[in-house]
Amino acid sequence: MIVPDVVRRARLQALMAHRLVNWREAWTAYLSESRMPPLRFRNGLVFHHGPRDSAGFLFFEIFANGCYRRGLPAALTGDVVDIGANIGAFTLDAATRYPAATVHAYEPDPDTCAVLRQNVEANGLSSRVRIWSEAVAGTTGILRLWRGDGSVVASAHLPAAIRGEPCDVPAVTLQTVLARTTGRIGVLKMDCEGAEAEILETAGPALEAIQFVVAEFHQTLVPDVVPRILRVLEPSFGVTVTEGQRCGPMIRAHRTRAAGERS
Repeated sequence: MIVPDVVRRARLQALMAHRLVNWREAWTAYLSESRMPPLRFRNGLVFHHGPRDSAGFLFFEIFANGCYRRGLPAALTGDVVDIGANIGAFTLDAATRYPAATVHAYEPDPDTCAVLRQNVEANGLSSRVRIWSEAVAGTTGILRLWRGDGSVVASAHLPAAIRGEPCDVPAVTLQTVLARTTGRIGVLKMDCEGAEAEILETAGPALEAIQFVVAEFHQTLVPDVVPRILRVLEPSFGVTVTEGQRCGPMIRAHRTRAAGERS
């Protein structure tokens, strides 16, 4: 229908104009599906990206619509862990929102991690963001990652029909991730293309250090991912599962029971 398309386009343009200094250039590139310029935010952030990175999608999902930000506290105790950091959209957003927190950004694809590093350095965040060029998985070792059409779909769980080139990367568990933090994870964010359940199922004592979880889940890659995640989180967290037009399938959890407390 013409009217909803016009309304949607006007909304997207307004979101871009509200947040970006160079929104006219960015909007023109977005409409023509050509490569967008580095996105320059009115709050001083700059967001670099490469030819395989979905800059427009990431802008709207993370910065404009705040898909991962929803339900998170205004103030935070503990570190932020970004599993599946990609080129750093959530990392930059979290570092801005929580200026006292250390952010641990995990991105296993070497090419994508290079752009992540560029964004962290360009925004003067190297002292507060620790970058780990590793996957987080259910076991420690070497993980075979399959690249897809773009950097946002690299996964160990891609169906054979859509797999691109393979990339073997080091993998660590959530217990190792916790050991590198202050001992408290204020926010655990996951967008790891099918690995969400296995990461949580093997978390062990590390789960007790987490206060908030926000994760995109991928039922098309792992059909039973939601019940598996719920079995892990529901004993100690209040959990909501949502799937909206703007934010897609998300699980959000906040701790309701202290570590070691019995129901």
